[in-house]
Amino acid sequence: MTMQALKNGVNTTEVLQMVRDARKRGLKAPVMLMGYYNPLLSYGEERMLQDAKEAGANGFIIVDLPPEEALRFRNFCRSYGYTE
Repeated sequence: MTMQALKNGVNTTEVLQMVRDARKRGLKAPVMLMGYYNPLLSYGEERMLQDAKEAGANGFIIVDLPPEEALRFRNFCRSYGYTE
């Protein structure tokens, strides 16, 4: 699935725009952004949190970031109003 999305040019900026558009159309359901840590790290942790919050995302599922290794990211999440 990820490879197909990449082949179609989907990137982080586009996904955040999809969330913004859905919220503007009235989506009330929680939106969780799910993916791998490396693209998030490349985008920038704080930038991602700021942009995701602005877009209307409710949280993250980072599939390859174990909780015991996620202290910095979890602290950033708390500072942007995301809770565990």
